[in-house]
Amino acid sequence: GMMLLSTAAAVSGTMAWFTANRAVQVTTTNFAVQALDGSLDVVALAKVGTTVDDGEGGTNKIVSIASGYKLGDASFNYTNSTLYTDVPEDDGSQPDTYTVVDTLANAASDNTKWSVSTTHYYAIAWDLQFTYTFKSDVRNMDLFFDFAESSCLRNQVSAGTNGKQTANAFRIAFIAGSEKFVWAPLRDAEVASVAQTYTYVNTTSALANYTNGTDLITRDYTLAKAEDAAAGHTSRIDYLGTLTNATPGTTNKLTVTCVAWFEGSDPDTLNESAMDQVSNTLKFYVRTAA
Repeated sequence: GMMLLSTAAAVSGTMAWFTANRAVQVTTTNFAVQALDGSLDVVALAKVGTTVDDGEGGTNKIVSIASGYKLGDASFNYTNSTLYTDVPEDDGSQPDTYTVVDTLANAASDNTKWSVSTTHYYAIAWDLQFTYTFKSDVRNMDLFFDFAESSCLRNQVSAGTNGKQTANAFRIAFIAGSEKFVWAPLRDAEVASVAQTYTYVNTTSALANYTNGTDLITRDYTLAKAEDAAAGHTSRIDYLGTLTNATPGTTNKLTVTCVAWFEGSDPDTLNESAMDQVSNTLKFYVRTAA
């Protein structure tokens, strides 16, 4: 089964970690969720800074950033679902101290917790509720993010003077209970043969490193798709959870929370970087559990 997530509406704003150029634009998009094939289905639910509408014929769900809002940069700690922003340095250099914006739970109850103002969000979030209808085979079904078949396309909006592109800082965190990881679709583990260390704000005074293949999936990370009834499903980075068995004709559900943001500590969130439009296609699949 596949779930498609695509993007198209302008999201712009002043970036807190663009240390010199304060009048910049970042464009992300709307999110279109398409029903999955077979017995696996999905619906989208608005959570933070998003709205959900029916698509054409009511078969698709469209997830959009709230009307009139734009997206700035921030840093999301996926381990405890806490969002941070920077404390700007007086000399214009990159920050080394940070402040808590708020937790995902608090923002879900009050969307203003993650808003910069009445026109900007630090990050947005939505839920994907997967449903599996069991038929004669009632074995448990494991759900995976098909990152190899998913894509993120960059459409440049404005030219930068330093060769940097802010779309590289685009991240989506996937959270399903204890299963958590981050997708960096436009980042390679290494760029121009120089090792890259990607980070997120861990505390108000420190950054933490991602480990590719453990909690981060970069563009060039490879892992063969899971096979039916194979051992080790639950230890894979792309594993999102198990839809537990039910009697034939009945369903079970699994909810995945997605958080999208532009990572402020990414090497490309620099002043005078090229501003890009980001378009995503996300795919998921299931395999029978061991």
